[in-house]
Amino acid sequence: MKLTFWGAAGGHVTGSMHLLEAAGARILLDAGMFQGHRAEARQLNTDLPFDPRRIDAIVVSHAHIDHTGRLPLLVNRGFHNPIYVTPATRDLSAVMLPDAAHIQEKDFEFLTRHGRVGPRPSRSIRWRTRSRCRS
Repeated sequence: MKLTFWGAAGGHVTGSMHLLEAAGARILLDAGMFQGHRAEARQLNTDLPFDPRRIDAIVVSHAHIDHTGRLPLLVNRGFHNPIYVTPATRDLSAVMLPDAAHIQEKDFEFLTRHGRVGPRPSRSIRWRTRSRCRS
C-alpha cells in the first residue's frame, strides 16, 4: 500500500488531495481547490501531479471547495470513473462547484487584465461532474 499527499500538506492548508494505491487500484481521496493569492492558486489548481485517466475512483470526504474544487478539472482531463460521496455532499456540491467555477472565471478575468493569463476555465465541465457522483 502507498499513500501520497498532494495539497493540505507541506505548508498548504487547502487543496486536499491524497492518492491511495493498493491491490492494483488507485483511489483518490478528495480533489480540492487551492485557495490563496490568485496567481499562485491558479498555478496549483491547474497542475496535476498524475494522469487523471489512471485513477480508478474518487472518494470525497465532504463538500468544501478545498476538497471538491478540482473535480471538474479531473473530469476535463479524462477522469471517467465513479466519484463516491454522501447524498448531502452531492447536493451541496451541486451548488458549490458552479460557485467555485464562477470564482475561477473572475480570477481569470483579473489575471488577464494584469497580463498573467493561463488557460481559460471551461464553463462546460463544471456541470458534468454531478452526473458522476454516486452516494
